[in-house]
Amino acid sequence: MLPPPPPPPPSETPIESLTTTNISSNVKSHTKSNGNTIANAITPLNKGLKEDNNDHCFFFYEIGACRYNSKCIKKHIRPTRSNCIVLLNLIDLKLNTEVTNYAFDSIYQDIFLEAMKFGKILSLEISVNENDCLNGNVYIKYLNDSIARDAMNNFNTRWYDERPIYCDLVNYNEGTCRRYDNGNCARGPECTLLHRRWPSSRLKWDLESSQKD
Repeated sequence: MLPPPPPPPPSETPIESLTTTNISSNVKSHTKSNGNTIANAITPLNKGLKEDNNDHCFFFYEIGACRYNSKCIKKHIRPTRSNCIVLLNLIDLKLNTEVTNYAFDSIYQDIFLEAMKFGKILSLEISVNENDCLNGNVYIKYLNDSIARDAMNNFNTRWYDERPIYCDLVNYNEGTCRRYDNGNCARGPECTLLHRRWPSSRLKWDLESSQKD
């Protein structure tokens, strides 16, 4: 298992950490953070909309994001029930290739340990797409809908990397780019399917096995 990241330099203003340890300076340098923490905000953000199955945007419904935003000719519908949440643009990973494996592992571990406080996590995936609508999105699938809603409500009152968190329910099932998974997606920033980056297999196993059944 990875050693705990070092504490911040004494000159830094202490900010409440996501976990009991601060993430490494390596992570901070790649995410332009002054502590990369989640702290309480004043008011909740983002409320869900009622579901409507008529002519909805597949990309928005499946992955909670659409490259056309308000200009999309189809309806952007948020599910009213789901066991999956998305933390929108939580991390700045536009320079994904410059983020070391150790730094990415630290980011993944930090988020996982905080997210598991609400209940059992079935999967946690981070998007490294180059486009604005998907870059740095974090998709967390929980054991059931109730846990996901509790997590969403909590995250929507908090901050990360000095920015408010925007979290929604999402029906994330079919939105991954298989070509990227196989190493041959040629669309680059034009691709609107999820490009996922994974932590080290050992860290992933350690985090998942640390959860109580």
